Amino acid sequence: RASRCCRDRDRHVRRKAASRSCRSREVRHPFRVTRRPQYRPDSGLRSKAARFGCARQRCGYRTSVDEFDEETYLEVIDINLHSVMRFSMAARQLLKAAHGSIVNFASMLSYLADPIVPGYGAGKTGVIGLTRHLAHAFGPVGIRVNAVAPGYHKTNMTEPLWSEPADAERIASRTALKRWGTVDDLVGICLFLASPAAEYITGADIVVDGGYVSGTT
Repeated sequence: RASRCCRDRDRHVRRKAASRSCRSREVRHPFRVTRRPQYRPDSGLRSKAARFGCARQRCGYRTSVDEFDEETYLEVIDINLHSVMRFSMAARQLLKAAHGSIVNFASMLSYLADPIVPGYGAGKTGVIGLTRHLAHAFGPVGIRVNAVAPGYHKTNMTEPLWSEPADAERIASRTALKRWGTVDDLVGICLFLASPAAEYITGADIVVDGGYVSGTT
């Protein structure tokens, strides 16, 4: 009887230990959330941050696959939002000595709704919120954090739209400038936000969309 009692107790202890281990690795309500490896800056990020005192997060990621699919939704969120946090934490120590600047990329879909890309819209909306929080978190060590929100610019991601004359005209006609943006239209604002001319600007998000968001259909 004593031996059986000890076996039952040992089994109970093992079950509790396994349960704690599982809880430390993931949460199952309602999506599975797992810990990811710590991001470490590569040599390219180190050299750019050291040389220019600025780190720029890449524009973003959209997929042609249904974003209402859980796996796809989580992948889009991870690339567009969680990667910004990992990137910023990696850049923080590199920019601290230079009192540098981080420029994140949000989107005009941070302000507008699109019924077919919930993951992209949610991720890019989150970038603006994260930018504001990081601006206050990093500000005491002299790092500014801002965001740029592009509109419709001619890139590989938007080619299915600007390559179709009807879609291209519909979008251009809503802008105040009656044209699509180019990648070059984003250069000036990024240089400004990273420059000493913007040394008192942080936590800001600036829309570069030719007036699309403020226009009407």
